[in-house]
Amino acid sequence: MPRPKQVTDKELLNTALECFLKHGPNVSTQIIADKVGLSQPALFKRFGTKKELFLRAVVPSEDLPVLDWINSSPIPGPFRPQFEQLLINVLDTLTWVLPRIQLLQAARIPRKVVMARYKTPPPIMLTRSIAGFFKRAEQMGYLRNNLNPLFLAQSVFGVLMGRSFQNQIANHKVTSKDDSAFIESTVKFLCKGIVNDSD
Repeated sequence: MPRPKQVTDKELLNTALECFLKHGPNVSTQIIADKVGLSQPALFKRFGTKKELFLRAVVPSEDLPVLDWINSSPIPGPFRPQFEQLLINVLDTLTWVLPRIQLLQAARIPRKVVMARYKTPPPIMLTRSIAGFFKRAEQMGYLRNNLNPLFLAQSVFGVLMGRSFQNQIANHKVTSKDDSAFIESTVKFLCKGIVNDSD
């Protein structure tokens, strides 16, 4: 008799997320179970309810990979390329997160239910990390003195969130070249107001 297929929680949640993104929050758990090669009872044994499976699969993790990069930047060297990389990394993260937020809204999951799963909500963590990036940049002499790092972080986050949302609803396919041009223009504009002339 063959052994039951071994599927890790991570593999199962990744597959469930693919199904939710493709079919919406009302996708049958049988479709998910079939895709990973498990029975529905085995699926519910792992997660208890479809709602818990949905939340575990869809709600973004606190451990956003981008945070490690932001919290160790900037480093000595030209500032503008690092500023551009910051925007690229944050935009990539928001592009990954926004469809999940839209799924949660489509499923009518109350915000307090989602936020209860975090010690600190990811948008706040991300904004604080970006503020730390600007604070360190100021201390390293890249930015003008007496700027408000949190205001800068909130401004950058808002601009990138807007860009990510526009990309999601665009009638045409947005290419990486389009995003690169947007980021280059944004950095050029912001640097006029915040970067030391010597950088």
